[in-house]
Amino acid sequence: MLYDWDCCCILKMHPVRSYAKAALEIILSEYIEKGFLRIMECAVEEAKSLINDERISRVHMTGGKGTHDAIVWGDLQGESRLTPKLNKPMTSELGC
Repeated sequence: MLYDWDCCCILKMHPVRSYAKAALEIILSEYIEKGFLRIMECAVEEAKSLINDERISRVHMTGGKGTHDAIVWGDLQGESRLTPKLNKPMTSELGC
């Protein structure tokens, strides 16, 4: 799919799943070596910077509804959900 869409991917590991990073780097080494994929671990603030970087054209996330809402709607204290804060395409696979 990365080839078909002519795009790259940053996979930000969740801290609970960071143990899988080394295995994924081996399994996906072809994509990493060709510059299509980077697997990284980072804090929430760094992840926010990545998501909002102008070089990032779309976002896909897995996780919970709270994380999804924080990405799409931002800090909702006193704000409505009428206007999303994220202005790029996003897909989600939400758990609990």
